[in-house]
Formats: sequence, structure tokens, C-alpha cells
Amino acid sequence: GDVYTGDFIDGKRTGKGKLIWKSGNMYEGDFVDGARSGKGKYTWTDGETYEGDFINNKRTGKGRYVWKSGNVYEGDFVDGKCHGKGKRTWVGGDVYVGDFANDKRSGKGKYTWADGRDYTGKFDGGIAVID
Repeated sequence: GDVYTGDFIDGKRTGKGKLIWKSGNMYEGDFVDGARSGKGKYTWTDGETYEGDFINNKRTGKGRYVWKSGNVYEGDFVDGKCHGKGKRTWVGGDVYVGDFANDKRSGKGKYTWADGRDYTGKFDGGIAVID
């Protein structure tokens, strides 16, 4: 069911290639020893996309994730999660710029609502910490 088109070295996907899984999910980009490693784009059948760095099949490095809702995260990824510095933009116009840990706003950051109000300070587990 899966279809791969691209480079091989010693029988392993290595170099540039495109892999379409039986499910319809698709990856196009760099491969090393059969794993997604380097730059690439992963597209899910529901329309969500990730474009950026991969290490050993995981989103790790800099990237851009777009949810089917239209919300966007741009920034650092570690082991497939938003982790490090980043920016999340919601379709309604809200924006958060700052630190992330395990997909949540954690550390220092600035949240700006679509109407212009903002909060700058600490976040823990996605929630503002107001002293």
C-alpha cells in the first residue's frame, strides 16, 4: 500500500524522495538510512501540514505547523512537539510569541488578543501566571 519515489543507497531511502502511505498521509523531502531526516514537508489527509526540519522521523529543529483550523505555529520543535522559542497565531487574530515546552506556552512570552489587549509575563502549562 505505501508508495516511495526517490533515491536509494544500499537499499535504504537516502537522499530526496516522496513517500505516500496507504492512509494517504505524505512526506516529501530528505531521507537518511530510511528515516525522514533533513528538510521536508509532511501532509496529513485532514489537511494539516508540517514543513521544516526532521531528525530520525521526528519534527526536530525549526519548522512551521498548520492545523486544519488554520492556526499556525512557527518555531522550535523537539521530538515532534513545540518546544523552545516560537510564535502561535490563531485564525481569530490572537498571537502568542515566546517560550514553549511540550506543546504548551511555558516560560516568558507575550499574548496579544485580536482586539489589541496584551499580556506579557510568565506562562506555565499554557496558562498565564499572574503574580
